[in-house]
Parts: sequence; C-alpha cells; structure tokens
Amino acid sequence: MRLASYRQNGKQGLAVAVGNAWHGLTEADQGFPGTLQVLIEAGGDALAKAGNALSSAPVVALDAVTLLPPLSHPEKIVCVGLNYVDHSAESGFKQPNYPTIFGRFNSSLIAHGAPILRPSFSDQLDYEGELVAVIGKTGQDVAEADALNYVCGYSIFNDASIRDYQFKAPQWTPGKNFDDTGAFGPFFVTAEELRRAARVCASRRASTARWCRRLRFRTWYSPWPGSCRSCRAS
Repeated sequence: MRLASYRQNGKQGLAVAVGNAWHGLTEADQGFPGTLQVLIEAGGDALAKAGNALSSAPVVALDAVTLLPPLSHPEKIVCVGLNYVDHSAESGFKQPNYPTIFGRFNSSLIAHGAPILRPSFSDQLDYEGELVAVIGKTGQDVAEADALNYVCGYSIFNDASIRDYQFKAPQWTPGKNFDDTGAFGPFFVTAEELRRAARVCASRRASTARWCRRLRFRTWYSPWPGSCRSCRAS
C-alpha cells in the first residue's frame, strides 16, 4: 500500500494509490481516517482499515494539491552516517566499525517538490539520497533478528547538508539541520508492499537482478538488504 500526505484548501489529507490513481479524503470530509502519523501511532490494523476506506474515496490529483512530508512531526529522526560504501569512499572517510549516528529535527523537514534553501553564509550545500525506515511500534533492546518486525513502512529522503557546518566539529548535527533542507517523501510505502516489490525485483530480468545484488553489497549496518544509508524516522 502506498500513501501520500497532502494539504487541500487548508486541510490535511491522506490518499492511497489504487492502480495509477490516488483516492483520498481531507479532515474536512466525513470518514477521514486521520493523518498517517495518527494511524501509525494507533497501531494494529489502523493503517489497513484506512487504506480500505480511502480506496473508495474520490480521486485526488496530487499535482493539484500541496504535498506534505509523509510524517510532519515524527517523535525522533535517527540517521545512520557512512552506511553507503561508495559515498564513504568519495567523501574520504574510512568505513567505521560502528555506525556514525546523528539526529534530524522536525524543523528541517520539507515536502517533495519544495525548494531546499541554502543559507546565505555558506556555498557548500550538498545532497544525499536516503532510504527512510519508519518505526511503527515502541521497542527496547530489540534483537537484530527481530528489527524488521518494528518497521511499518518506508519512504525516501534528500538529506541536504551544509558541509562546512557539518564538519566544523565532530558532531554532524548542525550541518544536517538547517531549516528547509530535509526533503521527505513523496510517498509512504508499507513494509509488506516493499517486501513484495523486493521479491519481484529478484525475479526480474538479469540486469535488474544484478543491480539489486550490487546494492546489497555496498551497504552496511542495515538489516534490510538493498537499502542505502538509512535515515530512520519514528
């Protein structure tokens, strides 16, 4: 299931993909199931029920509404640095033995298609494409073998960085949290949907399969093979 968060006429909305079309409701409509964040926090089958309800809602033209980040106010965003081997090499970093962790703040988030803003006092704006794993339930001391049971879905992220401020100190947080530098989305894909896509990918033509295998061996720290440096939002 693919979901999109949006705003229409000043109201938040949620849409689900049905084939090539999107069907959705806003908080002004009767039957609106809630925002994606509310549904994830509700747990259980709340997401599945919302998807079923939205599938019969009116068609929404996503190019006629304002897209929002899938989650606008996640409780925390934990990012894993230097997880993509090629990026580590091109940046001149030795692959660490333990993940480099930094955080992102909600104030840095913007939606797909929104402009990324470079501060006037720096000319070192850079970009990084990331995979987001959205944690759907609380946990503590989770075993690696059980980690994916806590992931409810995935999205993508442009981790735009102000490099000179990133490297002014050992902690990367300042350079990763300028306002309007974290492009999140456009879509949220449920974990089961992505697992199905991965199985399809493995059975596709040889060139695609080779690409999937190449991706697996160029990443570190991620329990889901085929992810690039993971920026996990919960």
